[in-house]
Amino acid sequence: MKKIMALVLAIALALSLSVSAFATELYNLTEKSSEDGGAIDGYVISGWCPSLITEYQFPQVMADFKAAIQTEGAKIEVVSSGPINGILLQAYPLDGGSNYPHIIFTEGTSTEVDGKTVTVYDCAAFIAAYTSTDHTDDPSVKLSMDSVLNFAVDASEGTVLTSVRVYTEDEAPADDTADEAAPAESTDTEEAPAEDTTPAETGIVLAVLPMAVAAAAVVVARKRK
Repeated sequence: MKKIMALVLAIALALSLSVSAFATELYNLTEKSSEDGGAIDGYVISGWCPSLITEYQFPQVMADFKAAIQTEGAKIEVVSSGPINGILLQAYPLDGGSNYPHIIFTEGTSTEVDGKTVTVYDCAAFIAAYTSTDHTDDPSVKLSMDSVLNFAVDASEGTVLTSVRVYTEDEAPADDTADEAAPAESTDTEEAPAEDTTPAETGIVLAVLPMAVAAAAVVVARKRK
């Protein structure tokens, strides 16, 4: 009986320590949506910041991409054969102008995974850097998300891209979940349906259940003594 109890407690503890992390993919750029196109997976960077999305060639692709990166909590993930320098947004000239101003955002975090470099950028910071930049046609005008011409990855010649995607982490929105759940504290019926729980909440519930199982097992063991 003691061996069974020890096994139950060990399993329960292991399960309770597991923290569930979920991510929601908002956009996955599978094709190079400019010039000659081509798959992103295996695309070799050549020249200075070759555009991955050009608005006038693929307006819907750019619209979808901009909507994704403007989502609260969004991040851009670039997987490549080696380190990259940053990600670029370039603007159209102003009416009557001739300049194509751009910014290269370099504040990313990189890790090595299975021989590839995974670099993640915070979209809010990326957009803030872009929209706080003066337009070179008229320094009194800031760059606008409404006038984005190109999105590109800046990397050394010969760097191979594997993927470019936009996602949000659903683990952190515990704050958002708390905000949504707060009004429901006065009514148990709104919190009861399992269907209404988010993936992050499900992870928490699954982590708590093993502790309850362990507690019940201890009670049973004491009664048998």
